Amino acid sequence: MVAFCNLVITSCLLVGCNGGAALQLLRFDPETKGYQLNETALHAIEVLPEPIYVLAAVGDARIGKSTFLNMLHLNWEPTDTPIDTVLPFEANSGREACTRGVWILVRRLPGYGSVVFVDVEGADLGNDAVTKQLSAFTAIMSSYILLFVKEMVNNAGLQFLYHTVELGKMFPDSASSFPSLGVAIRDPLNLSPSFGSRQSSVVYDITVPTHDDGNDKMREKIASVFPPNKIAAFEVEYQNRGQLQDLQTLQSGPYYESVVKIISDLKLNVETKKTPLHGMEMCGGSLVKIIKELFDALKSGNIAVLETAFDQLEKQMCDEHYKKFIQPLINMNEDEFLNNSQQNLNDYVSQCKVESYVKRVKQQVETKQDGIARMREERKERIKAEEAKEEAEEEKIKAQKAKEKADKDKMEAERLKSDAEKTLLLETEKRKEIEHQADLDRVKSELQQMHAAEVQTELQKRIDQALEDQQLTRRELQDLQRQLANINTGGNGGLCIIL
Repeated sequence: MVAFCNLVITSCLLVGCNGGAALQLLRFDPETKGYQLNETALHAIEVLPEPIYVLAAVGDARIGKSTFLNMLHLNWEPTDTPIDTVLPFEANSGREACTRGVWILVRRLPGYGSVVFVDVEGADLGNDAVTKQLSAFTAIMSSYILLFVKEMVNNAGLQFLYHTVELGKMFPDSASSFPSLGVAIRDPLNLSPSFGSRQSSVVYDITVPTHDDGNDKMREKIASVFPPNKIAAFEVEYQNRGQLQDLQTLQSGPYYESVVKIISDLKLNVETKKTPLHGMEMCGGSLVKIIKELFDALKSGNIAVLETAFDQLEKQMCDEHYKKFIQPLINMNEDEFLNNSQQNLNDYVSQCKVESYVKRVKQQVETKQDGIARMREERKERIKAEEAKEEAEEEKIKAQKAKEKADKDKMEAERLKSDAEKTLLLETEKRKEIEHQADLDRVKSELQQMHAAEVQTELQKRIDQALEDQQLTRRELQDLQRQLANINTGGNGGLCIIL
């Protein structure tokens, strides 16, 4: 891309020029038959905050475009700051045209973007080729065209609009992003018709092919891009040329009142600058790229390359919006992605209008959404399976513990049973021992009783025999009687009687 940095501005040397704050963006050098672009002006546009509104004033020379833009600059936003004594656009109170090429004034708006005022060389000054090229340049870089006319739209104005419309054929889908049109009519106050009839008159002059003046075919084509609902008409009250440099006069009276009314209407109707192909809202950087592409096309004389260049530019803009809205989204964690995906995608779609890019990004976001949903479902199923496995393990452990407890209880029952059987056996044996001992004691007692009876009998026999035989001594007899008495009393006393 060619960039021109050595622009020599000579238009301020014209007699009667008054200004200095505006920058010349584009000029046509009749000697070299080439265009020159001012990098300083491009930088002023490049750094503007978005959204950007671009309002261009076009029309014949010496009709008041520069003065009107000065008034727009002074009155677009209310301010308590004293008005500068130097007007930004060069205004000429004489017969010489002051504006050559394309001039701009950039202005940052408090809180909602920027506005670029564009002052275009008079449509009746150059040859048809220059007018055609300036039309292309103005139409592509502007979001609103304000055409200045005297009493009615003349041939130069129609030619300007026609060339603008011809350029629009390159971008058949750009109707929504093509600049809107306003027509400012300059007439003496006592000759101005009513606003309503003037509106109808302007629409008739521009779009109705019934004039039979050789321009009706142009009107038909103009109407295809600028239908009546896209055309506004404004009355700019007459101002004496000798008062164009008198700020106090300009800031009061009918002229000032008409300007204030037009500013109010323009604020409601001027749209942000959008790309020619798909109507993407532009920032300062993208607007500069379009201007440079247009400059290269004008310089080479090949306007047809613009469609490809603008297509690439819009794709680059989509890439920038991707970096701003989608790339951070892709790098977010799952929760952040799901919380922000719809908003970021909507922001991207609202900025990028290239269908293939939007489709691809939607698929990318949807694919990640589906992937996250699938991973979460898989994770959920995995967690569910792990929980089921854990529950099974827990049940297995519970069963094992229950089995161990049952075994332990069984062993304890068996032990208790064994102890009970042992106790019972011991008690039985003890009882048997007691019974056996009792039996022994009974047998012993019986034996003792039997033995005592036998001894008693035997003793009695001996006593009887001794008494009969009188063989015992008295002492022996007493001993036998004592033993027999003991036996009778139940005592055995370990009685042992030798017979």
